[in-house]
Amino acid sequence: GLETMPVLGEAAVGAVFLPGGPQLRAAVRAQNLFAQPLRVPPQWWIDQLRFGGGRPMLTASLACKRAILDGAGQHHLVLDRLAELTVPTLVMWGALDKVVPLVQGHRAAKLIPDCRLEVLPVSGHVPHVETPDAVLVPLLRFLTDTQGRT
Repeated sequence: GLETMPVLGEAAVGAVFLPGGPQLRAAVRAQNLFAQPLRVPPQWWIDQLRFGGGRPMLTASLACKRAILDGAGQHHLVLDRLAELTVPTLVMWGALDKVVPLVQGHRAAKLIPDCRLEVLPVSGHVPHVETPDAVLVPLLRFLTDTQGRT
């Protein structure tokens, strides 16, 4: 997004240190990461406000975003080595992911030789936080089905 642009990213980092900045940053992250922002777990808010506003974390986050995103979107896809995986693989994807679209989950799953794709219908980018029970069921099924295969 726009925060990967020179100057705008640094301004976004600096804005966190203004009154209300950490709360605004957490609210924007919730909108982007969760399919159902009103159902964000309370501990996530606590963690965002406690750890999400430190300059080292913000600077590292900005550098990571700039490594894979620009103003036009994602320019670096990490798909080229997936075919090298030699173990059974479970890919879980939130159907309502606003950060990395589901089409990329389908693309990734097709490249992995022994792969199962589980699409979680009411989850966004962080299904393990947003819908942990929905993650647990296919995870346990996958572990049971693949036990002893590696």
